[in-house]
Amino acid sequence: MSSERAARTGPAGIVDDISPKPVSITPTAAGRTHDAAIKYRRALEGPIVTATLRLAAPPIIASLAQMLIPLTQAYFISKLGTDALAGLSLVFPCLLLMSMASLGVAGGVGSVVARNLGAGRTAEAEALIVNAIALAMLFGAAFSAIEALFGPTLLQFLGGSGRSLAAGLAYADIIFGASVLIWLGTLLGSALVGAGNTMVPSLLIMLGVIIVVPLSPILMFGWGPAPRLGIAGAGWAVAVSSIVSLAVLMLYFHSKRSPLRLSLDVRLVERRFLSEILRLGGVSAIAAIIPSLTLALVTAAVGRFGSDAIAGYGAASRVDFVLLPLYNGIGTGVLTMVGTNVGAKLFVRARQAAWLGALVAAGVGCATGLVFASAPLIWLGCFTEDPTAIAVGSLYLHTVGLQYAFVGLGVVLTAASIGAGRAFLPLLANIIRMSIAAGCGWIVMVGFGAGVEAVFVAVALSGVAFCGTFVTAEMLGHLIPRREPPTPRF
Repeated sequence: MSSERAARTGPAGIVDDISPKPVSITPTAAGRTHDAAIKYRRALEGPIVTATLRLAAPPIIASLAQMLIPLTQAYFISKLGTDALAGLSLVFPCLLLMSMASLGVAGGVGSVVARNLGAGRTAEAEALIVNAIALAMLFGAAFSAIEALFGPTLLQFLGGSGRSLAAGLAYADIIFGASVLIWLGTLLGSALVGAGNTMVPSLLIMLGVIIVVPLSPILMFGWGPAPRLGIAGAGWAVAVSSIVSLAVLMLYFHSKRSPLRLSLDVRLVERRFLSEILRLGGVSAIAAIIPSLTLALVTAAVGRFGSDAIAGYGAASRVDFVLLPLYNGIGTGVLTMVGTNVGAKLFVRARQAAWLGALVAAGVGCATGLVFASAPLIWLGCFTEDPTAIAVGSLYLHTVGLQYAFVGLGVVLTAASIGAGRAFLPLLANIIRMSIAAGCGWIVMVGFGAGVEAVFVAVALSGVAFCGTFVTAEMLGHLIPRREPPTPRF
């Protein structure tokens, strides 16, 4: 055996190469080649903990800062009244659906870029960026059109009526009107992540926080010379932030510090590149949409108990929204590590990075769940004083809080599976989760006349099953490849 390579025999005699391999990076510019080589040596060599944390730390910090956006907007919107807070709760499942869909496609972009660069195919990785832009414009425009045509119907289905419906529409019209900008920023940022640069996308997230947090109340309440826009002001703050962040991102791509060269040559948009992204990103997007659909169905179920119940559930479930960016931040580093090492055929190293990140996320979820399950008023008191809303929110946190650890582990293993080029497993796990949370929740409520607590129990059980799907897949050897798939013969 060569001194430059090491191998370990796994189950059933499978050989899993765990040594670092030479990284071949096609030069596009001297600075880009040097930076990319450094980043990929870090991903493929050295201690796994150090390499994973170096990639995950910026997204984690950015995610902690990003928590301020939903918290700040919910706090100030609550000052407009219970109807406005209920309107925000109605829109969030739809907004989360779009966000998760964009993150699903973005995960495909990041995974494909990482695996191409890990295998030394820089030109293909750069061509994929143009195709990602085309997909971002297509999907963003589709979400804008859907909201414009069916927004009132969707919010009514979720339980909106009267003032809560009007407030929800005022917010949704602005947010979804800027969906193309949101999609472009998400997919372009993911291309950088796939190239091993998690710092710049994280800094752009923090730039968005700096813009949205103060601008939201300014536009909502008309402070200074600004007009008083009500709940729509919160939507305009997000739109302005998206414009600024996208402009900065485009400037960075055209700078010498970018690890990838951005070309806007439409001739690079090809079916094979689009198919490569959508083969993974499309399935990932469906898998990512399912939790949002689950949330929408659960919101509709809670809505049968009145606007106060929706407001309480919306305030309590905002813990889920705060934790999700943190889980995704950890998953961002894991996706890059797994994708790069799978591309270089270092499967043991990829598996170790995946479980390291998953256990960190599980620890964060466990600590958060214990705090808010034992003292829900610490959280709920920031958003409402209505006794019915507080009672429903407390019941939710008591019932669901302890499963946050399972959800955190599952979300990070979702990123690991996508990084490895395996999108079916997250799809299966999310279908199981929706079937239990929404399906069983509606059955016991409508069929057996159970109260809202039964819906929350179903949500808690769904999180455990979601995590269990990934653990079972790992035990069967289907999470991270144990060896290179055989080359098909034609």
